[in-house]
Amino acid sequence: MNGAWLFWLTRQRLRPGQVWLFFGAAMMLHSIPLLMNNYAYIDDNARGLLALTWWREEGRAFGDWLMHGLSMTTAAPEVFPLTLFGGMLAMAWAMCTLARRWFGNPTPMQCATLLPLWYNPFYLQVLSYHYDCFTVSVGIALMAQAVAWRHSSRLLQWGVPCVLVAASLSTNQLTLNVFLGLACVDLLVRALRQPVAARLWALALRHLFTVAAGCIAYALTGYQTLTRDRGGLVLGSFADWELRAQLIAQRLGLFLNPVAAVAFALVVLGALLGLAIILRRGWKRPQRVLFVALCTLAVLGAFLSVGGLLFFVNDPYNALGARALMGASPWLVGLAWLAYVGWVTLHRALVLLLLPSLWCCLAFAYAYGQVMHDKQSLEQFTRTVLGMDLLAQPAVQASREIVILRDGNGPLFTPNCVAQAWPAMDYIFGNHYLMLPEQLTPWGFGTVRLRYRYSVPALGEPLLVRPWYRIYVQDGVSYVRFTVKAAPVECRVQ
Repeated sequence: MNGAWLFWLTRQRLRPGQVWLFFGAAMMLHSIPLLMNNYAYIDDNARGLLALTWWREEGRAFGDWLMHGLSMTTAAPEVFPLTLFGGMLAMAWAMCTLARRWFGNPTPMQCATLLPLWYNPFYLQVLSYHYDCFTVSVGIALMAQAVAWRHSSRLLQWGVPCVLVAASLSTNQLTLNVFLGLACVDLLVRALRQPVAARLWALALRHLFTVAAGCIAYALTGYQTLTRDRGGLVLGSFADWELRAQLIAQRLGLFLNPVAAVAFALVVLGALLGLAIILRRGWKRPQRVLFVALCTLAVLGAFLSVGGLLFFVNDPYNALGARALMGASPWLVGLAWLAYVGWVTLHRALVLLLLPSLWCCLAFAYAYGQVMHDKQSLEQFTRTVLGMDLLAQPAVQASREIVILRDGNGPLFTPNCVAQAWPAMDYIFGNHYLMLPEQLTPWGFGTVRLRYRYSVPALGEPLLVRPWYRIYVQDGVSYVRFTVKAAPVECRVQ
């Protein structure tokens, strides 16, 4: 029985329909926690309330069109989980295309090397958004198609990938990082299958032309709608780039607890072996220096694509949320593919060493879902209690507006024990709002705003004191100030 499973995983060639089924089942397994919780994540509250996204102002007009098409309206009502299903369908399409290009008829373990496109733990923050999970996934799928596109017509051969890149940038500009990473992996795949420097150079030029033409097309179309650039782009110094690289590496390192470090060390070890095999094959061919240089640049490019545009944003500290690290997906795909090449050369059964790293990502997704569930329960409880207190105070009812103070609007319950087991949990979950103004609006409260503590006058004695918040009324304005307290839990995580 064990031999049969080993044969199926490592040697059984899958038909196209089976490849679709494999990727669909793998993504569905990973997405169960998100589907079960149905948690409105930060911006989803305002978007769902107003049926608007404001993406056009951010240069993401194609994302609006996708939502119009999915909802069959001219607005953007929340239709989750249809958005997540749409994202899975788009990503399965992309993975099937890449699998066919890189492996022909792939085996299950060859398909597994592409799963980090969805299993990337930092991509969980994108998937948490009920709107972005669809549009960004479509954008990544378009980038994957741009990398893999081939056609007999010269016009379509060069024109379609440029259009796909431009369309993808109009869903989210950071999908450019995904194209750069996948293009570098595509170069390594070509280097293994055809270790000829001239063909490798031609493929590199093709990808460079595609990304340049796609960016120009986006600049002439979707970029013209951008009015909120969130600080824009800057060309910093080398020291500035070095600092940004350190910030990105620090965020990536958060995911490596002791067990995950061992699992990914196996992948890195196999990847180094796979790279050595590729370089050894090319070294025996003409123009070996060019071949080695292109392979080295491809590896370096895949690593730098994790940051990509983040090296040029004006404010990296505020822009470096977990969702901005979608460039880690193709980097992880590249590591998994190189590790597959390395381990399968030694012994076919060794490719199973890739599974522990995927299991780490899957286990993290379920722990993430539990944290999301706890946060959702806490928010519902707090909303109910606070709403009753606000309605019970005549002075609050007479106020012209209610202000939630931002500095104290954080999580009452921080799962410290989970954070010790998974240091990246707080960074990837990233929702430190206990309450947002738009969460009170459906309950009948009129003007509710969110402000920073320093932007309001000094507050006097509170009208009402609760263990985790205080209500003030001053000059016709009611203020809600949350008092965050750590949960009294003793953690014994080793």
